[in-house]
Amino acid sequence: MGVAANLSIGESGSDLGREQQTGRSIKLSILRCGIVNTATMANETRIRSLYAGLYRTIIRFGLLIAAAWLFAAFSFYLSRKTGTDWFSRSGAVMALVGAAVTFRLANFYQRALATALKEELVSVSKEIELHLDPPKSYVRLLYFGYLTGIVGTGIWGYGDLLVRLIF
Repeated sequence: MGVAANLSIGESGSDLGREQQTGRSIKLSILRCGIVNTATMANETRIRSLYAGLYRTIIRFGLLIAAAWLFAAFSFYLSRKTGTDWFSRSGAVMALVGAAVTFRLANFYQRALATALKEELVSVSKEIELHLDPPKSYVRLLYFGYLTGIVGTGIWGYGDLLVRLIF
């Protein structure tokens, strides 16, 4: 590169100097593309990492909601067999799990979007698009969290009456 710079400076008016100057600019643009591609690959890796974290969180919270529903079913069975009032207590657990999962999941998603915006992984318009059209699994779990909280509240308030009414 030093030779090319000396030749282009020494022969600035000739075709040789222009060719070498063009070659140098091509090398520089290739180098810049390599840096951009490396940065783009790093950004894509970071974006994939954020999505992987979101999906891991969705799976964990989904399992927690499933456990709350199973606990309610098991407590209904216990209430029927033993005559004690475990079913309405399970409604309190369901309501708590539904509310906690919904708030935590929404908070996690908001933090992931804020991180992506702060690290310039997405533009503002892409962030708005992600707010308006989040991943389907996120939306489904959010609705299932709402449903768990609502059903849990109903069981918590009227679970003892439901057990007597059904059997």
